[in-house]
Amino acid sequence: MESKLLKGTLLLAVAMFNQSELFAQMYVSPNSYVFVNNEQLFIKGDLELNSATSNMYLRNDAQLLQGATAAGANKGVGTLSVYQEGTADGFDYNCWSSPVGNVLSSTAVNNLFGISQLKDVSGLTTSVDPILTSNLNGLASPLTISTRWIHKFIVSNVYADWVYVGGANTIKPGEGFTMKGTDGTSANNTGAKQRYDFRGKPNDGTIDITVAPGMNTLTGNPYPSAINLNLFLNDPANKAVLNGQALFWEHNDAVNSHYLVDYQGGYGIYVANGIDPDYSPGTYTAATWDTYNGDGTINTSGGSTGATYKRMFTPIGQGFMVEGIAAGTVQMKNSYRVFCERRSGQQF
Repeated sequence: MESKLLKGTLLLAVAMFNQSELFAQMYVSPNSYVFVNNEQLFIKGDLELNSATSNMYLRNDAQLLQGATAAGANKGVGTLSVYQEGTADGFDYNCWSSPVGNVLSSTAVNNLFGISQLKDVSGLTTSVDPILTSNLNGLASPLTISTRWIHKFIVSNVYADWVYVGGANTIKPGEGFTMKGTDGTSANNTGAKQRYDFRGKPNDGTIDITVAPGMNTLTGNPYPSAINLNLFLNDPANKAVLNGQALFWEHNDAVNSHYLVDYQGGYGIYVANGIDPDYSPGTYTAATWDTYNGDGTINTSGGSTGATYKRMFTPIGQGFMVEGIAAGTVQMKNSYRVFCERRSGQQF
């Protein structure tokens, strides 16, 4: 590793991190990269991926944590790359929340995200653009994402209020979005999980999410690290406007239909443990395989899925619903971010 410490900023040419590292700030120069494998990288201040050839790669369970207590301050037009896996079934939804935004400005932070920033992995540090299609089903090879199923849900309790996004770059940090998986197999899709490469400027700092009484909002983890969901739900400011629950969508992959009246699925409910949020998981009630009417209301309440996910540590990219009890905003903060390995049982 070639490095020079100057005024609290680490200047890097090429670096490989195989243990936890702490820096006040980090600057990645042009034609350089930082590669983090299976470890956490903690930066107390901002990250500057200076140019389009300044990159950071998070691989395996590697995660980026940052310590700023206010709005994010990341700069530059380089990209962070991090993998996450979703369903491999072209009929089933995942709820996502992007850890990155676009890199159109060197100074703007926490930028808008679009589905074209989900890449197909082609090598350890390389990727290729996906094909975006209006067809009903996505494909694993070449990676083809159906834009028909990309939606947001913001402050409503009416099914018809899903907001169509498609291929547009209009997803704000902290906004969740839906996307269906892919059919077929590839090197990044073994028939069980489809791997995506999120590429863009990493989100950082405090992110506001609008809520209202009796209304739902699809949000999620907006960072390139896991978050402690208990800390988010138990924060006194957030508790004042939330009902204390996070809802996770589960879709029965045995049902191959794009018609709502054929769907079987529901929301598992996570309730935080308020006694010891750092170490004590809350309770998770598994979703039921409900069926639905054409207007989105429940037709028949089904049996439990039996899922036992440990939702306390919410992984990179995971989206979930929250319900407001008062008008206002809830906040995602760097102080909720934690390093958590995926093999601990946290997954979509």
